[in-house]
Amino acid sequence: MESARLKRLVSEWSGKALNGWTVGDYINCGKSALVFKATNGLKEAAVKIFDPEIVERFGRADEDERIRRELTLVGAHHQNLVTIFDGGYSKEHDLYFVVMEYIDAPNLASVLKAIPSDRVRPLISQIAAAARFLEDRGIVHRDIKPDNICVSRDFGHATLLDLGVIRPYANDGEPLTDREEQVFIGTFQYASPEFLLRREEHTPEGHRSLTFYQLGAVMYDMLEKRRIFADSASPLARLVQAILHDTPKMDPTGKTPDLVNLANNCLVKDAKLRLSIVSWDDFASVLNISDSTTSAKENIRKLRTRALYETQSIESATVHEEIRRRKQVAGEILSKIAEQVRAASDECDLPPRTVKEVPDGDGAESLLVACFKASIQFGLLVDFHLALKLKLLDVNGQVVEVQGAAVASTKSVTESDFRPHFARLFSGVYEDAVVRMSIEAVLFPALEQAMNLVGPLDTTAISAKGGH
Repeated sequence: MESARLKRLVSEWSGKALNGWTVGDYINCGKSALVFKATNGLKEAAVKIFDPEIVERFGRADEDERIRRELTLVGAHHQNLVTIFDGGYSKEHDLYFVVMEYIDAPNLASVLKAIPSDRVRPLISQIAAAARFLEDRGIVHRDIKPDNICVSRDFGHATLLDLGVIRPYANDGEPLTDREEQVFIGTFQYASPEFLLRREEHTPEGHRSLTFYQLGAVMYDMLEKRRIFADSASPLARLVQAILHDTPKMDPTGKTPDLVNLANNCLVKDAKLRLSIVSWDDFASVLNISDSTTSAKENIRKLRTRALYETQSIESATVHEEIRRRKQVAGEILSKIAEQVRAASDECDLPPRTVKEVPDGDGAESLLVACFKASIQFGLLVDFHLALKLKLLDVNGQVVEVQGAAVASTKSVTESDFRPHFARLFSGVYEDAVVRMSIEAVLFPALEQAMNLVGPLDTTAISAKGGH
């Protein structure tokens, strides 16, 4: 807002009484409104007053509806969502306004470089909890970004702000006008590709996919200590191309692999694919990894000590080129997974094993089988077989699904023996560390079970549930 107009409006509006609220000191302003402190008896609040020129330009009906939507949240409370107290239209002053909770804290955008790495997951968990609270009430925020998030000075608490472009899912969630359906609403830099083009699906799932993307963009900012697409922010045409086609790159150095993986999954371009590899549970404040891996490793060590004194689409011009590229990427990822299996077993001194890679003809679905031979010295009295099935879901983004199945036997085992027992271990953008964690979450508990079996034994399935 132009500075001379800003000064005039601040001077004109300070001290006004709006529906029992007295407008106090100026706080800040956005593109369409000014924010002031306000009081109502003993209660302190913040009041957003909308610029009359902007209201007239876009229509009073739109502003009425936007404020009506915000006021549906009066009386609703979530510890990580700004509380709405009041709002509407003042005939006396010819002004639209919204009164909300006053929060004395900086916004996330202003403190990105200072966020401790161990606070990223708790903060994104809190922001996601606020977004999920809105979803449970049939509402999508649509403008989640660091500027709309307050963070306490000790980085212990986050609050999601600015409900100006929320939209209900139900029938009354129709566009405010034809213009809202056609013109972009929100902030370009944090818009998912489908939202940028106004091709989002107006369903709970479609809006959830947008929310996940915006949460991923906020995570990117916190992890990288800079805004997403900062190098492409202007001109606007360049930013649009980046959002539609460029995959944001993160330096994994010093970052928790599961957070990097979650951010990458959230930022997948395809809305449906994004929704299939991200869930609300992924934003838990503490990574939900079972203690079974640690416990199984310790039990394997004990069993061995007792037995021996015991121990992860380039677009192509032709179908042939697309298949070639898919096979290449699938083969590379399958080899990486094989290395993860070898590394996991070598580091824990597991029984001798062979690892067989079985690439698929068109690269869509490949198989890896690790066989740990029976060894009295290692306390393994039956052959243990772990099969990992790799599905390549997106070539460009290296989005994969890994399924696992485990069997034990003293007889020969074929690939068909695994087929009925596959369970999903991981889905998302391939990351070595996260896939390694998912493999270990099935390898060690299943091997522990196998070490308690005694032959002779027909092919016996072992539970292969774990992973992300």
